Amino acid sequence: FMDNEQVLRRLTLADVRAVQVTRDRVERWLGEPFFDKAIVGCMVRVSIGDVQDQRIYRLAVIGAVRRDESSKPYQLGKKSCRLILELSHGEKVKDFAATFLSNAPVTDDEMRKWTDSMRAAAARVPTPSDIARLKKQLYDAEHYVH
Repeated sequence: FMDNEQVLRRLTLADVRAVQVTRDRVERWLGEPFFDKAIVGCMVRVSIGDVQDQRIYRLAVIGAVRRDESSKPYQLGKKSCRLILELSHGEKVKDFAATFLSNAPVTDDEMRKWTDSMRAAAARVPTPSDIARLKKQLYDAEHYVH
């Protein structure tokens, strides 16, 4: 059994990138029967606003997927949707539209900020077996046969 600190020290940028879901992937998989199961638990790079004309991103974990039928649909690429992603970063949990997701890989700096937040919040970090399971979820989704 590894404690959170050991898990944090073992987790690499390559691990995180291997289970990162991009905006394009969300758009491509939207409406597929496996969608929710495939992405929950995975990591995303999410835009949290701009500072001095620089877009700021955070690494976050997808905790839940919902459709808000009471809200106005929004465009995600060529698709219209009401998708809401519940994302967590450290102890903060917030809902985001998928349009805030990035297609670029998570950076070292973003991973460092996430690691610091997870440590400060004593939040559970994905273990090596979690990463392996998430990679399989994504692989299975990528190779889904109708």
